[in-house]
Amino acid sequence: MDADHDTRHPFRSATQESDYMRRRAEEHRVLADRTEEPGARSIHRRLQQLYQEQADLLMMVVPD
Repeated sequence: MDADHDTRHPFRSATQESDYMRRRAEEHRVLADRTEEPGARSIHRRLQQLYQEQADLLMMVVPD
């Protein structure tokens, strides 16, 4: 297989990647709201924050 083209990891545009990160952030928000365990809630909230921050940063990238 060509090292420059790995079909297991298809290229996504910054917009597609940002949309994916926002969906993941929302999924973790929902999981945090549903769980009653404080530790799990804290982890989901942190993951939500990290995914949201990554999505925001991706949209700052100006395409060539």
